[in-house]
Amino acid sequence: MIFKTGLKTLSSLFLAFVIFKACSPVSFESLETIPCDEFPEQSGCQFVEVDTPPPNRDPVEPRPTPISPTPTPTPTPQEAPKIYLKYNYDISLGEVAFLFVLDISSSTAVEHRNLASQLSPFLHSIKDLKYHVALITMDISSSPNNPVRGAYYQDGQFIPIGGRPYLSNTNLGFSPDSATIESFERALEREETIKCDKRNQPRQSGNKYDRLYEGQQSAISCPSSDERGTYAMNLALQNPSYREFFNRDHVIFIPISDEDVRSGEDFYNQSDMEHYRPEDLDEPSTLIDTISRIFPRSRTFSFHPIIIPPGDSSCLTRQNRDRNSGQGSGRGYYGELYAQLTRPRNFHHEGNFLRGDIISICDRNYESQLSRISLYAQRSRIPLPCHDPESVELFSNGRRVGSDYEIEGRTLYVSPSRSSFTLSSRVEVVVYCEK
Repeated sequence: MIFKTGLKTLSSLFLAFVIFKACSPVSFESLETIPCDEFPEQSGCQFVEVDTPPPNRDPVEPRPTPISPTPTPTPTPQEAPKIYLKYNYDISLGEVAFLFVLDISSSTAVEHRNLASQLSPFLHSIKDLKYHVALITMDISSSPNNPVRGAYYQDGQFIPIGGRPYLSNTNLGFSPDSATIESFERALEREETIKCDKRNQPRQSGNKYDRLYEGQQSAISCPSSDERGTYAMNLALQNPSYREFFNRDHVIFIPISDEDVRSGEDFYNQSDMEHYRPEDLDEPSTLIDTISRIFPRSRTFSFHPIIIPPGDSSCLTRQNRDRNSGQGSGRGYYGELYAQLTRPRNFHHEGNFLRGDIISICDRNYESQLSRISLYAQRSRIPLPCHDPESVELFSNGRRVGSDYEIEGRTLYVSPSRSSFTLSSRVEVVVYCEK
C-alpha cells in the first residue's frame, strides 16, 4: 500500500453524491434488437417474420357497430397488422465464470486468509453450476516506482491453481476434493503479501521491507502498493488466451481491496502525487467499453466488489484502526470507482452489463458475502433478443414448462426455487419481438 496522508476531503463526498444520486438511468428502450449472430453458435438461433399475434397475447377485438338512427359514420381504416420477429434458440443454464481480483499489498493479508477460509463452503454452494473460477492481482508492472517486474502474476495474468490456469467444475453436483481446495487456498493466500505484512514482522525503520521471494536468487521488494484493479481486469479481458475462460453465459467480477483504484481522488490530487492519476485503462467506463467491444451482447457481466463501501465511515475507521495497531502503514480508502461498476445506470452500454452488489470488507467472516454472490450466480439468466418482448415461451425436452420469471432490459431471470429447470438445464426459448 502506498503511504498516504491527509484527511478525506469534500471532493470525495461530492464524487460519492455524483455516483449514486446524479447519474441518470440508461434507458433500455435505446437498446437495439440482437441479431442471431450475437448468440453462441451452439444456440442454433433462427428467426422468421410473422404477422399473427404471439401466444399469451389478447387479440384486438373489432369495434361494435353503433345502433343509432343517425347515419352510419364512415368506417375507420383498419390498422395494418403488426409484424413480429419470432426467435427460436437454445440456451444452457448455469454457465458462470468468477474472477477474483486481489489487492496483494501488505495490508490485505488478513482479508486473503478470511476469504480462503470460506472457499470450501462457497464452492460447495455452486456445485450445480458449470463454473470457471480464476484469480488475478491488482499489480500492474508499469506503475510508477513499482520495484517488481514480471513477478506476482502481474498485468491481469491468472494465478495458477494446482498447476491449472483456473478451476472448472467438471463433475456437476459434487464439490471439489480436498487437494483442489488446498491448492486454491495456497493460490489465494499470497505468500508475497504475507511476508510483507508488517503485522508478521518486527518493528523496523524506513519503508523498505525486502524479502527473498521463492524461486528468485536475489532479494526483491514487496508487491506494488499501487492498486489498479480495473486496469488488471481490462488486461485479462483482452488476453486472447483467456477467451475460453470468459466464454460463459455470465461473468462475475469480485475485486477485493481496502482502497479505491489508485487510492482515490484525495490521494492522487495532491500536488506531488499527480503521476498516480487514473489512466484510460483504470477508468470503469473503459472496462465497460472493453466488454461491449469484445463480447457478444447475449453475454452478461456483473461486478460484486468487496470494499470499504462509500460513505461507510465506521468501516473506514475500523480498517485504519486495524492497520495502525498492526504496525501497518498508510490508510484505507472508500472504493468509489469499484462501486460505480455495480450500477449499469452509470454507463452507456450494450445491455449486457447487469447490476451487482457492494459488499463490505469489514464483514470479517466473509461467509455472508460469498453466500450472496452464490445466490446471485444461481439465479438463471436467459438473454433475450429485444427488451420488453411481446411473448416468451420456455421449453425443456420439447415440452413447454411454466416458470416464474422477471425481465429487465434484454435479460430474463428465472428463479430456481420457482421453476422446473435445474441449474444445468438446456432450455429452448421462443421469443416474439415487435419489428
